[in-house]
Amino acid sequence: MASTRSKVMNKEKDVNLESLYAHSRNNKVKAAEGWIQRYIGEILLNIDDQHMSEAEHWIQKAIEADQRNRMMLNLGKIMPFMESCSKEKAID
Repeated sequence: MASTRSKVMNKEKDVNLESLYAHSRNNKVKAAEGWIQRYIGEILLNIDDQHMSEAEHWIQKAIEADQRNRMMLNLGKIMPFMESCSKEKAID
């Protein structure tokens, strides 16, 4: 997951999104649930402009998971991405 995120941050576009979604579905560790969903949101946010609404959906899922699993420290990591999504919507 982190290596895929790193690739996208380095402008590489060859990403297997289905494997990321499967990783999220198959996760059994509650503490990692929001982290995984946040990374998927970040990856989608940085692939291209076509995935913005999907990125926002995954980031929202991450917020909900972190609240449900009481991972409040992770919530602070999400805010920059929510602000980025808001700015993109304002531009459109």
